[in-house]
Amino acid sequence: MNGSKVTYHDDTIAINGYRMDWCLQWGKYCGQNAADVWCQRVNKTKSSVRATNFKRANDIGLTYVLQTRMVCNAPTCDGFEYITCELTGD
Repeated sequence: MNGSKVTYHDDTIAINGYRMDWCLQWGKYCGQNAADVWCQRVNKTKSSVRATNFKRANDIGLTYVLQTRMVCNAPTCDGFEYITCELTGD
């Protein structure tokens, strides 16, 4: 499966009913770090997996901050428009 890719969009990038926040911790480890953890979370295989492409969705409101398990409830909370995950190993 080397090089296999899958893209997740908008509401499919969700945890506990909330879209996943742009950051792993409150205001920290944003973008690539959060996208990589998402890919590892949804692709429960023995293969290595990483985010190869993603886009920020600005001001979407309620989001779930994955590592701190907090909900960002301000109208300025950002999430992901899409995340493309690639399997990089067997």
